[in-house]
Amino acid sequence: MNYAVLVSTFVILLIGITPVMAHESWAIPQTSWVNEGDTAYFFVGSSHLFGTSEELPTGYMVLTFRNQDGTTEQKISDDFNGTQDGKTMGYYKVFEFPIEKKGLNILDLYHTEGTWTHVITNPPDTDGGEWINKPIEEIDFDAMDKTSWADNWYIERSYPKHVYSKTFVAGPDADFSVANKPLGQEWEIVPLSNITTAGTGPFEVLVLYKGKPFEGAIVKAAKAGTAEDEITINETTNADGVATLNLDSRGNWVIKSDTGTDLRICKEMDMPRGPASTKKTIVGPVYRYALVLSDQYTKPEGE
Repeated sequence: MNYAVLVSTFVILLIGITPVMAHESWAIPQTSWVNEGDTAYFFVGSSHLFGTSEELPTGYMVLTFRNQDGTTEQKISDDFNGTQDGKTMGYYKVFEFPIEKKGLNILDLYHTEGTWTHVITNPPDTDGGEWINKPIEEIDFDAMDKTSWADNWYIERSYPKHVYSKTFVAGPDADFSVANKPLGQEWEIVPLSNITTAGTGPFEVLVLYKGKPFEGAIVKAAKAGTAEDEITINETTNADGVATLNLDSRGNWVIKSDTGTDLRICKEMDMPRGPASTKKTIVGPVYRYALVLSDQYTKPEGE
């Protein structure tokens, strides 16, 4: 497909969007049905919206394209060292992979911006403060200008951010059971239902942390482009790590989950703080995941 056509296909997603500090990353395919000889295009974005980018994702990302037979191809976008295998289109990074084999293909994404540290400078206001893209040990608090900070300032949290995403592109002879198998990512959402049924009713997913079911994870689902405060599908995984989501209409669905400040993964520690503060800091990694599903996994009529 001509690159200019791709631009016109996705331009509606870019209209009227202003940059914000994003917390989620994901990959969405231009189409979810391909034939041998086609090229698959994937749009990687970052935002608070489900599946519509609000700013260009930065940092380090690696995309792995997996054929049904297990062979893989990787592409990298590394803003730290200057390696760029993709193209930039508005607030998206676009990557292309040739379709050389039949079957169900999987695209998985890993993205990190490094470590984020959030300093609450004037409690009880926890929305503002300072966001610093460094771990605590690399921040010289003594040298910082704190004249506008309250005496009870503290570091709310400091976390390495690890973001994963997964989506599928089907072709002739697709074995859809491949989608129900874990890839082995640190934090992962695995569809248990057949992905071709997404949008027809109850849909089961499994949440894994380091390969083991994770109880109590919040799992959200919404159509691409839905704002965070408009999400109505919000479930919690059971003791087996399973959540059932009511995906009740066809379209592109984004299913998300993250570890937040779960103290099974993070811990509370004494860190630099103001003389009037006794607050501890939550320190530890945050894992975030976006599973992107389509309703185009079968051959279009007339093709």
